[in-house]
Amino acid sequence: MASGNPVYLSIINGTITNDIRNYPKAQVQPFLPYLLTLTFSDRNDLSPALDALRGGLIEHYLGNTLCQYFELDYTEIFAELSKFDEDKTIHFPRASFHSLEPKDKVVYICKELLALSHQFSTRMSATERRDFEPFDQDLLRDEVVGIITVACQRMGQLISLSKFVCFLLYFRHGAQLIKQLVMNQPHNLEQTLTLFRSLNFGHDSPPTHVRNDAIFELLQLDQSTSRFHLRYFLESEDHFVVANRLLCSDLVDDDLFITTGASLFSQTDDKFLKFLVKAPEFEVDKVYKRLYAIAKDLPNTANDTSVNISIFAVQFLVSRIFRNTRACSVRFLLEFIASRETDNDGYLMSLVCVFITTFAVGHITDIVDIETAKNFFEKLRVISTTKTDSLTSFNEFLLLLAIHFQSGSEDEVKKLLGSSLGCQITCPNKNFHEIGRLFLKYVVTERDIAEIAARIEVTPRLSQHIHGHLPVHCIDYLLNNQAFSKHSISIESWVQRQLLECRAPIHPVMVNVIRKYALSCVPVSNTRNYNTRIDEKFFITLFSKNVFTDANPTPYLLAFYYIAVFNSYAGVVSTQSLSYKKKPYSQELIDLIPIRKLLALLDETPEQFSALRNPLMILVADNLGRFANGLDDAVGASKDASQMGSYSNPNLLSEFTAAVSSFHLEHLQSTLSKIAKLPNTELTAFIEPFVKASHKLLDVPHPPKKLIRAMHETWLCIECVVPQRLYEETLKVWFSTGDEGVRNATVDHAFMVAEPSRVFRVDERILKRPSHFRLLIPMLDFYLLAAHNEQKVIREKHVLKLYGNQRAINEVIAMQASFAEAQCCATVQLLLEICDEEINPTPELREIRQIAFAHIHKMFLVHPHLIHTVHLQGYPIKYIPLVVEHVPACYAIIDRLEDLLRYRNLSRRIFTVTLIAHLLNKFTVTLFTKLTLYIHAFIVHETEQLDNAEKIVFIYNVLPALEIIAKRLPFMKDPVLDVVKKGVAIAQCRAAIQRSLTAGRRGAERILINEGKAAIARLNEAVD
Repeated sequence: MASGNPVYLSIINGTITNDIRNYPKAQVQPFLPYLLTLTFSDRNDLSPALDALRGGLIEHYLGNTLCQYFELDYTEIFAELSKFDEDKTIHFPRASFHSLEPKDKVVYICKELLALSHQFSTRMSATERRDFEPFDQDLLRDEVVGIITVACQRMGQLISLSKFVCFLLYFRHGAQLIKQLVMNQPHNLEQTLTLFRSLNFGHDSPPTHVRNDAIFELLQLDQSTSRFHLRYFLESEDHFVVANRLLCSDLVDDDLFITTGASLFSQTDDKFLKFLVKAPEFEVDKVYKRLYAIAKDLPNTANDTSVNISIFAVQFLVSRIFRNTRACSVRFLLEFIASRETDNDGYLMSLVCVFITTFAVGHITDIVDIETAKNFFEKLRVISTTKTDSLTSFNEFLLLLAIHFQSGSEDEVKKLLGSSLGCQITCPNKNFHEIGRLFLKYVVTERDIAEIAARIEVTPRLSQHIHGHLPVHCIDYLLNNQAFSKHSISIESWVQRQLLECRAPIHPVMVNVIRKYALSCVPVSNTRNYNTRIDEKFFITLFSKNVFTDANPTPYLLAFYYIAVFNSYAGVVSTQSLSYKKKPYSQELIDLIPIRKLLALLDETPEQFSALRNPLMILVADNLGRFANGLDDAVGASKDASQMGSYSNPNLLSEFTAAVSSFHLEHLQSTLSKIAKLPNTELTAFIEPFVKASHKLLDVPHPPKKLIRAMHETWLCIECVVPQRLYEETLKVWFSTGDEGVRNATVDHAFMVAEPSRVFRVDERILKRPSHFRLLIPMLDFYLLAAHNEQKVIREKHVLKLYGNQRAINEVIAMQASFAEAQCCATVQLLLEICDEEINPTPELREIRQIAFAHIHKMFLVHPHLIHTVHLQGYPIKYIPLVVEHVPACYAIIDRLEDLLRYRNLSRRIFTVTLIAHLLNKFTVTLFTKLTLYIHAFIVHETEQLDNAEKIVFIYNVLPALEIIAKRLPFMKDPVLDVVKKGVAIAQCRAAIQRSLTAGRRGAERILINEGKAAIARLNEAVD
């Protein structure tokens, strides 16, 4: 039903003649001019109705006053006003309105309206304030409204409301005058409001305040128009004041207020929101009071209104509008939410989000509010545990929230709450600590989390395309914390069901879940809990199906990955003296798995299984030797073609072998192009001739680049399938013409793992060929890692024997760490020697250096402590410029330079000063601010502790470095010059007492004198 002024609505609906006697006299009074115009109508069909209307107006005292204006002759008035309008007159004589005759009053008021239209015909003023006696006095307003109403009716061509209504905003009581004029010209309401919407006087100008009051007064006439105009007011910066006033008034119903407010506050860049942030406090109070008025009358049972108003209130709070000034509003909101009663999942999730956000944003510390939170959370726990037979969406929400709180992921909590509430939460993370503690204590404990997660539904058709927080994320996190094993909660069934629901491209988190669950199923001590491993019957049933015809191979790959992880880890801990051990899966199950087929799938579509391919390949190639060997031996063997397919091509293999034997490069290249089209698993049959071809290429001075590229690509493909076998076969051939110590050795995995640096004892031509040297580096990495893993196994055996003797255990661990670090240091030293043009002269040394230094850089990044160890041991000074230039990771040694400077060994000091100089020359000087004083003290004071012979040796060797330091650090110029000059002076003294003139000229002293003087001259020139 329409609401507003009842008399106005009766006029609009055309029922005023029937309804007038139902309205009190005071309610009809403002509409008297319009009603009188109806009584003067000459329509015969309205005579009975008009008689009734006249009867209703008789009692109004103002009626006789207004009637005289209807009886005037407006012909003369119109002529006079028309001349006034043609002259565009702005000023006219003022008079006392009370002393004028009725005709003169009409002319007087109409001239004012015309003068306003003349003055502001082109541009309205934002600062104008006008005075006009008839418009400014309240006692005259009813008569003035009557005069203007009659004038608009009788002289509509000259005087109309739409022409002058905007100019009335310049008067102090313009809003009331405009309202009464529209009440007596009711069909102009929408037109007037539209005009006012287009006006822009500025935010704080006098006409703006009058316009806002006028708009609000007009909207009260017909409240049904408020919803329509509110949308426009919220979009215009010039109408935000009236928009807020309208939004918080009775003209807007509660539902519209809540929905509109929530929509506005969910937009962080909304202009109206920014207006409220900067608005005076009384503007904000309007919103708060409206919220409070709605909320206090709502019943305790949660419904759409109570939930929506809670969301609106917290959005209002998050927007920083009254965060610091309305502590009472925060408490009221917390108590309001805590008192709601509901078991609806949607309502509960919204209320929890609002409560936690309010608690965090309000930065609650008061004991009263903490007690409110405790009671609310205890009620939530009762609700969440009522139904344990099925997992509701509310329980899933609590689970995810609890996981984020337990992991300390406050940013994820804010994202989750913000997405639910439709706003961005920007309060500090520390504000969530207390509410998180209360939540985990009273709502969801760690055991609850595990129990809920075990009942959670799996994600249908899980793949990488499904985004957001999924059940698999919860399981992954809880496996990290060992929550299931700690509380003896089985998730074997969940893992089985989710594994069967997986699709390609595989979700990376599911790969983590499979690996972590497999590891958690192996007990590593008698006291540690463990999960139940997946029953072998499940895998037997799965792999008994026809894998080759199944359109979804993902479950088979994940199942194989689980078995591989479990068996490899169970094998590592099988030597431990546990009271209960987990046996690996049986060989019968392994025989059922089509390993070659599964690995071929990884090769055919690597982008579908990117998260699984590398870890599974590593497991098969490294840790599960029986898998890899079985795969290698089976390649090329005849199998049931209907089940396994053809994996060998005897004709192509014979052709390639013949091409290698004849070693015709063009024939070899064409054959390689055919081999490249084969699946990777078939390439393993070509290992032997391929390795021979790579060795024969060493005899070709300049092999074609296209052939080299094809050989390298084929190598990489074979390496993906059987790296260990490829490396062993390659090294056997390359060692055959290499160092004498390895020519006749039995090259196998154990031989290389015992000393990984043996890879450098290959044919020396390989160290001169970038194409071959590039293949040698992965072998080096492989055997270093294998040696490290073997040391881990040995360490586990020793640790078990030394159980209880922590000191001995620490010594074993330290010794193994030192051994591994020594192997890496030796590798770095050998790589540096390979980069030495004197040791390894080759025209392609530049590429060799790029490969070697790139690998050193990688080693430094993987093992940061190795940087310090390598420089602590030292290496030839001539390599320092190369290392600093080509190994960016050596930048990390800057933090340990002080340790190097403390050594008293003369050669170590020379090495350190040279290193500092080249680091200064390479990197930004500001990075060395903390070392500058130390360097100064070292050069000035430490050199004084050397005897004269040591000083000459020291200064002679570090002279180039001192020059660099002086140029890069201007404050070091004078100390460096002093040191060099002292060195030259000492050298001159010692040269003067040589046994012969010839010996003096050839001695180190004379060389230092010459070089020192030249350095001094260069430094002085640089300074000048």
